[in-house]
Amino acid sequence: MVEFFSTRPFPPGRLAGKTIAIFVADIFEDAEILYPETRLEEEGGLVVGEHGAGHKYTGKIGATVKSDVQIDDLGIVDSPVLPGGYAPDEMRRNAKMLATISSMIGKPVGSHLSRPVCSARLDGRSVVSGYSCTSISSIQDDIVNAGCLSLEPVVVVVVVVDRNVITSRKTPRPSATPSY
Repeated sequence: MVEFFSTRPFPPGRLAGKTIAIFVADIFEDAEILYPETRLEEEGGLVVGEHGAGHKYTGKIGATVKSDVQIDDLGIVDSPVLPGGYAPDEMRRNAKMLATISSMIGKPVGSHLSRPVCSARLDGRSVVSGYSCTSISSIQDDIVNAGCLSLEPVVVVVVVVDRNVITSRKTPRPSATPSY
């Protein structure tokens, strides 16, 4: 099991003064939390969970991440990062988590596999309807039902940037992660 602990306070970086929140729930895709967490920590970032600060969440292959803040105590966030794995299923079933993610559309949003973003709604409507995105085949119905323009299966695209929403279709690997 990998233990992952964040160090605070953050060193000055390009994101100094900004709050970048990585949303987390159990059974996250390990690399989709650990790599962004490491990079964002270098620049300034925050891990947000649905449970209290210090709660440990476990990834699909056993990595653990501690949350810095509970979703109920989250202040203003400049940009959310949403992992893949099975965590998105948990996130979109949590009303507070989903409402918070929905309220952040309009800000830069990073989403692996698109599921939490596709579930985001304001006034009952999808907030990403008409956005281009990428994902894996198992969630294509979610993409289409949200009104997203899926680029699959016509072309396999690792990262899609449409306005302020960045989607990635697979776990970050050295070849894909810098793009994301």
